[in-house]
Amino acid sequence: MRPLDRRIALLQAGVKQSDIARAAKVTQPTVAKVIDDKTTSDRIQRLIAKAIGKRVEEVFPARYGKSRSDRVLERLAG
Repeated sequence: MRPLDRRIALLQAGVKQSDIARAAKVTQPTVAKVIDDKTTSDRIQRLIAKAIGKRVEEVFPARYGKSRSDRVLERLAG
């Protein structure tokens, strides 16, 4: 997902960034930075994914997606 898609998904789920921040015991700007891929936090990323009802691998594929070697092997297996 792109950062804008994450923001939209949170809005659709009725979850504010401040809700995530409160649950993670961080500031709202910290949550915004995670949403925008400016910083990473496993705990915050997992809270965001849970809030929108998706797997963390779908929401933050750059960090949790398949490794390059896994993708190469899948392509070769055809």
